[in-house]
Amino acid sequence: FSLTMAVAFWWPLATVCCAVLIGGVVVGGGPWTVVLRLAPVVWLGRISYSLYLWHLPVFVAIESDGFLGGTTFTAGVAKVVVSVVIAACSFHLIEQPLLRRFASRDSTAVKGAPQAATASS
Repeated sequence: FSLTMAVAFWWPLATVCCAVLIGGVVVGGGPWTVVLRLAPVVWLGRISYSLYLWHLPVFVAIESDGFLGGTTFTAGVAKVVVSVVIAACSFHLIEQPLLRRFASRDSTAVKGAPQAATASS
């Protein structure tokens, strides 16, 4: 039993399991819907893009030069906590103000671009 065989077996299985889980959530009802409506989970969903952007630099910084032991449990907790804190700050101090600032502008219209003609009767 090799690593290649394990990956070849587990990836498709994990993909099918995730698809079934997502399908169950989309259809609605059940315990997953309750979990996904919890305030902390909703909040993590709101900051998820910022978390996506910040997690890798934080993980690399903490792992470099053996900072906090690099791969210890403490380092793992520090990676998650620091990533979430930076992502939350980034979301509230950068992302949200910019979204509010540009929300009033028509983002679909490009200056100088011809507008679509509409037929009127």
